[in-house]
Amino acid sequence: MLSLPALRKCIYILFILCVGVPAKNLSAQWRISGTVTDLHRKPATGISVVILKTGSGSIVGFASSDSKGRFAIPVNHPFIADSFAIQINSFGYAGQQRIIHSPADTQDFILKDEASQLPGVVVKAAPKPIRAQGDTISYQVEKFSRTTDRTIGDVIKRLPGVEVDGQGKITYQGKAINRFYIDGDNLLDDKYNIATNAVPADMIATVQVLDKHQPIRALENIQYSDAPAMNIITKADARTRIVGEGNAALGLPSLHDITVNALLLKKKTKFINYLKLNNAGNDLSTEIISHNAADNASRIGYQPIRNLVGSNMASPPAIGKKRYLFNNSVLPSINDLVNLGKRTQLRINAYDFIEKQYQSFNKNTVLYFPGSEVRYSEKQDGGATSNTFRTQLNLNVNDS
Repeated sequence: MLSLPALRKCIYILFILCVGVPAKNLSAQWRISGTVTDLHRKPATGISVVILKTGSGSIVGFASSDSKGRFAIPVNHPFIADSFAIQINSFGYAGQQRIIHSPADTQDFILKDEASQLPGVVVKAAPKPIRAQGDTISYQVEKFSRTTDRTIGDVIKRLPGVEVDGQGKITYQGKAINRFYIDGDNLLDDKYNIATNAVPADMIATVQVLDKHQPIRALENIQYSDAPAMNIITKADARTRIVGEGNAALGLPSLHDITVNALLLKKKTKFINYLKLNNAGNDLSTEIISHNAADNASRIGYQPIRNLVGSNMASPPAIGKKRYLFNNSVLPSINDLVNLGKRTQLRINAYDFIEKQYQSFNKNTVLYFPGSEVRYSEKQDGGATSNTFRTQLNLNVNDS
């Protein structure tokens, strides 16, 4: 049994231990305060102040100076003299750091100006997607192209102000173009479907629309023209190589679709030569359409000869032509141009289009009468074979 004085002594020791533990924990938190002013002793606002360990450099507390330049930073670490440092940083001023000897010391800083050299910045003007200069509108192809585009014709369809119909005819602001140039050279006249379906989109840098274009230099400023023209400008690396392409698709029963294409677009020599054949419903006649032939003929008063013999066949259905066209077609095409001088060109355009088409039509009709009905059916089977050959050799001197 403990005596009463001994019991009181034990209770006193336990009380000291219980109270002493939290007192030790509270002593682990300390506080650093001070001010930051500029060279004119005016308070500096928003200056970053951090407390860090001198050994590891890890941050244990931070604050920013207030509107009067004051700061106060609590630190939840046991204080050990010379183990902590206080540091200030601000853009346009030199950084400062000092060792903390005692948490009771007031840390006052005076900012020192420091010139900071920014890294060099180069500003480049991005090319505008559409640029107008006089009567010429230039479209940057890369701004309008997509990864799925195969030929330049896919890009032309999306150019603002330009429309392309189902036959590939190009119009600008509702007016049909009168020329289609490749780097300023008239390789195809108005059979430009050959180019829009064959020239890869990644070979072209710019598409130009020449508004109110007069193609004959001798008539410039003499005869007015309100028709636009189109000029595609190739990339520099695209003019140095021959591009060859071959595609073949086979199916059942006995279906084929084959294309072999070779083109060269150098400054002096250009050619687009290919062979296409298919029986899969692709209409190759669109490749050799002269888009301005009807307009040119009517301009000179020519009227086409009316067919004297013909047959009445069913009208084409209102679906895609490839879904109802039964054909067997072959089309070799040669288009070569050589620049003999600044204004003189020698050009040959030739093709041989051979095609067989088949058509089958069935119709059932029922007529209802009072007490009776009449039924009859109609069937038409037709076929046509065509062989269209055209060659043109042109020596053109286009000078003022």
